[in-house]
Amino acid sequence: MGVFRDCLETCELRDLGFSSLPYTYNNGQDGNRNVQVLLDRACVDEALRDLFPAARVVHLATFCSDHSPLLVNLEGVQEQRRRPSASRYEIMWERDFKLPTVIPEAWAKHRPAGNLGSVALSLKEVMKDLRQWSKATFGNVVKEIESLRGKLADL
Repeated sequence: MGVFRDCLETCELRDLGFSSLPYTYNNGQDGNRNVQVLLDRACVDEALRDLFPAARVVHLATFCSDHSPLLVNLEGVQEQRRRPSASRYEIMWERDFKLPTVIPEAWAKHRPAGNLGSVALSLKEVMKDLRQWSKATFGNVVKEIESLRGKLADL
């Protein structure tokens, strides 16, 4: 995923975001074997963004495929708020020896009541705690990478 992000950065492409379904792949299995993830995206460069400032991506539902088709609407859409990016587990966290204690402590603090909704809420709260821990431990990595890329470009 890191290589993919680097490729997008090198090519100066930005994800358009999306609305509707929060996933584009569904393996169609039952119960805990069901997998629903956001795999497919629409990315554009600044020139296309300037040509179509109202461009929006909608994930459509389909019964013919396990991937949802993407509809890229280029005009006639009123400005919408952008969805926040999804929280991700970062491999760099594993460099810190405290991680094996941080996760169980966060989970114990936000233990779910037992239903699926409370599990989802608990996971969000655990990720919030992990992001705070990450910021305190590693700082603002994205900002630092951008700063270093700028310095590298100057060199």
